[in-house]
Amino acid sequence: ALSYVLTGEESYIEIFNTYRQLAEDNNAIIEGYIQSEERDELVATAREWSDIVANNVFAVYQAGNVEQARSNLTDATSLVTKVRTGYEAMAAERAVAIEEAGNDMVSSSSDNKIIGVIVSIMVTIFGVVIALVTARRISTPVSLVAKRMEELAHGDLSQELMTIERNDEIGALVVAANDMNTKLQATIHSIYNVSNTVAASSEELAQSSNEVKSGVEQV
Repeated sequence: ALSYVLTGEESYIEIFNTYRQLAEDNNAIIEGYIQSEERDELVATAREWSDIVANNVFAVYQAGNVEQARSNLTDATSLVTKVRTGYEAMAAERAVAIEEAGNDMVSSSSDNKIIGVIVSIMVTIFGVVIALVTARRISTPVSLVAKRMEELAHGDLSQELMTIERNDEIGALVVAANDMNTKLQATIHSIYNVSNTVAASSEELAQSSNEVKSGVEQV
């Protein structure tokens, strides 16, 4: 506008109208995202200044009253200053809000990292405990079976049968060890009975032999 009243070049009016339309288009887009009384007031002030320039500057200049057009433009300068400072203040507020949001995100991210580390430690500890419990559930019965097999190898059949309430391979191993213990006891018992029978039979044969010998001698 100032360039036009200083030079009278009509091209400046076209440039002004182009930027005026561009500003309206931008306002329409921004209204879809930002709605506030402060911004609406600035938009209204900017439109008021544009109308003053179009009607009280350009039109008056084209009517031949150059000095009045320049005076009207000077009077409208306060509106331009108000719009500019208003948008600068809004931009500063937006920058502060964005910075605060960024700080909140960083703080939240840090908190999430701490929580993630704590959860990871807890999961690790829980996994170790489960592994230890599982290992104990497996190693304890296996150790008992190994000890019982060693006792059987040394001929100790006096121990009671092992008890376990499991249906897996460990349970089958315990059942097999108990079965071996029982069968060995039965086998040894059978051998003992056979030995006693053989001993008794041997004694009877010896007695019969002695009787036969005595009878022969008497003859």
